[in-house]
Amino acid sequence: MIILAIDPGFGKSAWLLFNSNKMQIEFAAIFSNAQIIESLSRTKPKTGFDILAIEIINNTFSRTRYIGPEIMMTQFWAGRFYQAVNNNNIETFYYHRKQIVTTICGNPTANDSDIRQALIGRFPATGAGKRPQIGTKKKPGPLYGIHKDLWSALAVAVTHMELFCRQAF
Repeated sequence: MIILAIDPGFGKSAWLLFNSNKMQIEFAAIFSNAQIIESLSRTKPKTGFDILAIEIINNTFSRTRYIGPEIMMTQFWAGRFYQAVNNNNIETFYYHRKQIVTTICGNPTANDSDIRQALIGRFPATGAGKRPQIGTKKKPGPLYGIHKDLWSALAVAVTHMELFCRQAF
């Protein structure tokens, strides 16, 4: 199963195609939201990915924090991404951060560094260097090229896989 995982942002978003059968990243990039919408609108049904998984803002977020325009626009883009693929009847799943963190780390209070470490630990050490799961340019590992918000998109994909594909690492 190919999972398209998106970590939406205010102006740019991270998106990643994850093959849950092979346990490998097929594609990962950070693009402007407009570029992602354009690409998703061109996708034919069931040809590029099987599932769309998107990170969303937790429903209790507004009770504890100020919701500014950037957060509202991030949620707006999550809806636009859904809309772009919904015409093709692609099944869509939404995950809030607490679900992701609990699934990946087993602890709802884990931070980004903990998530990154837990993700690295799920992949084989096939590359070179200090972190063979990431590797080097000469000998890349399965996570080579993952940086910034792509870690969050990978966490969304792995969360979906572990909750629904029943193929935990």
